Amino acid sequence: MKITKQIATEHTLAFGDNYNDVEMLHTAGRGILMGNAPEDIKEKGFALTKDNDHDGIAVYLHSIFPF
Repeated sequence: MKITKQIATEHTLAFGDNYNDVEMLHTAGRGILMGNAPEDIKEKGFALTKDNDHDGIAVYLHSIFPF
């Protein structure tokens, strides 16, 4: 059985940390760059979170969904 969710792009998050992620970050409703990303990608204006060794995804999600 295939289950499909119709989620609007503007309601999506994408996390990335390298050049191959840039298109995905632009496409998502909100692109979040990990702290360990190369400096030239950080200059592209994406939201930034901590690196993957310091729970960057959890830190960001907690900042927008406090619990």
